Amino acid sequence: MNNSLREFSEFSSVYIDDIPIYSADVGTHLKHLDCVFTKLVELGFTVNNKRCSFVKYQIKYLGHVIVSGKHLLDPDKVKVIRELEAPRTKTQLRSLLGLMNYYRDYIPRYADIAHPLTELTKKRAPEILDWKEIHQTAFQNLKDKLSKTGDYILQC
Repeated sequence: MNNSLREFSEFSSVYIDDIPIYSADVGTHLKHLDCVFTKLVELGFTVNNKRCSFVKYQIKYLGHVIVSGKHLLDPDKVKVIRELEAPRTKTQLRSLLGLMNYYRDYIPRYADIAHPLTELTKKRAPEILDWKEIHQTAFQNLKDKLSKTGDYILQC
């Protein structure tokens, strides 16, 4: 279905069987809904009305909040990220970097900031991390960038 609705990627996205449609105002939203539903009917897809909600000012979706045509980080996720402790093992660090990478669009210069941490995940690096000040600084910097969600709004 993802490819089937690609032409509407400016105002919608597809994840498995969810299709959030985001618009700046109600009039535009109704037009966007019409476009997507027309295409779904054309392709032979059905929609379960009980699972749908329409014309919502704000929705939480896959760790994001979509509001007024903008993507923001979900404040609940930000709280969890703020409270994260430094990883002790390579496995924990890989998990942390996976989480941070998911939100990389909110972190200017993500790759540069995360570089000292990614070095610790290489094959030759030990499983128990040799955590130094440079790693703590990078870790804290990533958390700080994600904690300042108001500064990083993604336009839909």
